[in-house]
Amino acid sequence: MEFVLPSLLVLLAGAFIVFSLLPKATPLLLTFLSIIVLLLTLKHHYDLFEGEYKFLTMIDSLKENAPMWLVTLVVVLVLGYLLATIGLIKFNKGSNIPEVAMPAMPATPNNRPANNRPANNRPANNRPANNRPPNSPAPQPATNDLERYVSKYV
Repeated sequence: MEFVLPSLLVLLAGAFIVFSLLPKATPLLLTFLSIIVLLLTLKHHYDLFEGEYKFLTMIDSLKENAPMWLVTLVVVLVLGYLLATIGLIKFNKGSNIPEVAMPAMPATPNNRPANNRPANNRPANNRPANNRPPNSPAPQPATNDLERYVSKYV
């Protein structure tokens, strides 16, 4: 009975908070509250299981031998590189996957009309050297820098 009533009170308090206060809170406030609750639960968990964190982890036993493992790894990698560069270790540069024969691609048909215009039936670009359509009036002189640039480069 000593565990039922406090748990029931915590459940009722949580339900009150969830159904009455949280819908009125802003997302920023909810974000900060969730971060604070997360940090508090992490601290409580660490305080509760501090002994296991200090004495029963495998990483702590490996910390003493970490320099030896690191030096061994570096020596093995350097020896492997040196033996591979002088040719004592051969790597299979080929592949055991069989080569797949690709079928011959058919020639693409010529879908252009007989008058050699593009497929969307636009007329071919038959403009003269001054890049103006035939029988068009001469352009007016440019009045500002933008018009000069456009008339020169476009």
